[in-house]
Amino acid sequence: HALILEKSDLALRCVLAANVAIEVCITSNLGDSKSKCPTYSAHPVRYMLDQGVRVAGFNSDNLLLSGTLDMAPTPTAEVSRAVLECGLSMNIDVRRVLTNALFASFDSRVSGDSEEAKLYRHTFTEQVDIVLKKFGFT
Repeated sequence: HALILEKSDLALRCVLAANVAIEVCITSNLGDSKSKCPTYSAHPVRYMLDQGVRVAGFNSDNLLLSGTLDMAPTPTAEVSRAVLECGLSMNIDVRRVLTNALFASFDSRVSGDSEEAKLYRHTFTEQVDIVLKKFGFT
């Protein structure tokens, strides 16, 4: 989950140099221990994006063990928390994270320069834009 990136310049430099894609699971990173975030707003996802880290997805991690009934870590809820609690913008940051997730996937339809891959990537980003526009974020 790369929470250490905010505290370790070496770790941050390594992630940036290797262009590592980081999946963010905001709710599962909450907790009382030193290795967790005390609140949603303390989560370093904003810092990661500002530093140029390739954040690739808002994930729910483990629906059974993470969060509570009133803080369920569903993908939709994680995006909402990223915007409302962590200071991300819907039309720029969330769009970038969702697009990064597509490009970081192991889906063979995405990689390469084939016409099929280009069409798939274009269709995906087009659909993201349609949803953002539908909800007034573009």
